[in-house]
Amino acid sequence: MRAAVATLAVTLSLTAAAQQIYDVNDQGIMRPELVKDVPVPARYTPDAMRRKIEGSVLLRGVILESGRVADVKVVESLDPELDQEAVAAFSKWAFKPGTKEGAPVAVRVTCKMAFAFKD
Repeated sequence: MRAAVATLAVTLSLTAAAQQIYDVNDQGIMRPELVKDVPVPARYTPDAMRRKIEGSVLLRGVILESGRVADVKVVESLDPELDQEAVAAFSKWAFKPGTKEGAPVAVRVTCKMAFAFKD
């Protein structure tokens, strides 16, 4: 029996899109770190399983000073249902926030979630 699983890879790709959002290359910026026991996996929808959709969803979001994820957007779509599941899962993740001079700061990140069938 084949099982459907969603896998993920987080790439910290940071940009200075707004004054309070920092770039990883800025002097003194420490990257956010994913908290253990997270991430919550994206759910493979029954319809996507039936259609055997495989591939990746590329997301962009901001890790806030609190470590919560905000402003999640789909950068590269796979399927509308799986895109929604990826956004929902990423929005639940928790991070140790990025810092500047020891103080938490908002940092923009990209996240790639892969959906694939495994035997």
